[in-house]
Amino acid sequence: MQKISIVEDDIDIQDILKNHLMDAGYEVAIASDGVAGIAMFDDTIDLVLLDIMLPKIDGYGVCEVIRKRSQVPVIMLTALSDEENQLRGFEQQIDDYIPKPFSPKILLCKIAAILRRRTAENHNQSLLTYKELRMDIDGFHVYQSGKYDGQGVFHEFTQESVDAMGRCSPIIMNQEKDTGILKVQFNVRYILFYCQNLLRLKLLLF
Repeated sequence: MQKISIVEDDIDIQDILKNHLMDAGYEVAIASDGVAGIAMFDDTIDLVLLDIMLPKIDGYGVCEVIRKRSQVPVIMLTALSDEENQLRGFEQQIDDYIPKPFSPKILLCKIAAILRRRTAENHNQSLLTYKELRMDIDGFHVYQSGKYDGQGVFHEFTQESVDAMGRCSPIIMNQEKDTGILKVQFNVRYILFYCQNLLRLKLLLF
């Protein structure tokens, strides 16, 4: 479930946003001032709805802090509809600027479009290409000839294959103390080269 942060000091607008977002299937987190909005922000937030005229720290200050940490989508939702404020918002790399009063239905459509685009961008960033091979970093698959329907998969990384690569490639393993999870970092270019050699071997054998 995608999570949306609402940073808004007006309780009535909070309720309107919360109800419409939850009805649309989003998880919602709410902060009533800029300090709380910054404290609430973390990697689980998929989009921020941000008012400008906030107590303690205004929306511009909140956005500045968020942008130092993340490129998460930010929509400014504010009563300040003049050109100067809109330009200032876009200078801070916001994704949209919606003056109040607003249509909840239009807002939901804009949120869905932004999140859809971001998901597609993230997927493209997880794909690396090397000659006829493509590697899905998140899915731990390598594809031949650009096929992504599962039929083009010719190698799926297992613990054994990672161990084998670790014996002859730069590899770092760190075990988290709290969870015991083993995190593996390795040279992606080496893996693509490794898979290309596997492909050559398969062509020779078959």
